[in-house]
Amino acid sequence: MIDTVQVKSGCPHAAGTPTSVLSVGVRDSKDRHGPVLTFTTTAWTAFVTFTAVSRPVQ
Repeated sequence: MIDTVQVKSGCPHAAGTPTSVLSVGVRDSKDRHGPVLTFTTTAWTAFVTFTAVSRPVQ
């Protein structure tokens, strides 16, 4: 994985994959050899946009 971004309060780790600029891999940074969820850049952008404008559930 390249171009990594980590979230301060948790352990998700998201990065562009070296084999394709059209996908983003997400994994638990505490389990570096564990499973990776792969999303298209379109799906990842939609998720990030949604989380940026959404309010937490109370």
